[in-house]
Amino acid sequence: MNSPNIVTSTLIPFYGLVLLIPISIVWTYNRSGDWHFVLAVFLSVLIGYIDSHSSEVIFPIVLLFAFGYFLGFAKPDRFLVLGIVLAIGVPLFQLYQSLVVSDDVSVKNLGTLISLVPSFAGIGIGVGIRRLRADDNEGAHA
Repeated sequence: MNSPNIVTSTLIPFYGLVLLIPISIVWTYNRSGDWHFVLAVFLSVLIGYIDSHSSEVIFPIVLLFAFGYFLGFAKPDRFLVLGIVLAIGVPLFQLYQSLVVSDDVSVKNLGTLISLVPSFAGIGIGVGIRRLRADDNEGAHA
């Protein structure tokens, strides 16, 4: 088993996140209609990084729920894709930690797929509130 070092456990993921910023800028410049997806990808990587460097599980859960809410409210027609993309960062970072940092891949890593729950809970509430607001606006104009 390899002992984790600062390069593989912190620097590579952090600078990967930093590199994602100009990639996101170029992506949204060229395809401005995809900004919700780009935001979900960026937030997913950010939450995955935070989760992999945190001993507390509640902070990533709150982030998944809150960002899920805003994404669901902003783009209710793409809730399924955005929910999966937002949540996938946690299991991907766990897989990276298992394969590259510690060489310890096990079934317990599948438990990180639980990140789908707060992501979809937040997105579901966001979509629901957006639809309620649309119904209220239609009723007001009738």
